[in-house]
Amino acid sequence: SMELQWRNHQSSPEGRQAAFGLPPKRRGHRMVSLQPGEARGDCLLMWGGRASSLCCQDQLWAIFPDKANAGWSKVDVTGGPCPRHMHTMEAVGAQVFVHGGVDDGGILN
Repeated sequence: SMELQWRNHQSSPEGRQAAFGLPPKRRGHRMVSLQPGEARGDCLLMWGGRASSLCCQDQLWAIFPDKANAGWSKVDVTGGPCPRHMHTMEAVGAQVFVHGGVDDGGILN
């Protein structure tokens, strides 16, 4: 049998994420589960989406839910895909792939 455990990691009001350590509210984002190695443990990655200001996001956020005091952390990334929402995002091993979606200029492929 499978045992599920629910945790409530809410978003913060837009623009106040630094004060709360939480990602800003968004829609059209994607999340994947990643197993980077036993030393760090499993993590969830959240990327992209559209903020309430209607601007596409290119922020990557991570949470390690199995850690005590689990909290969101903004991950600094250089050379990643352009900001977008409604994309696909998949994890294969320790790699993450992002494809398609919509940016502020239209549909991406």
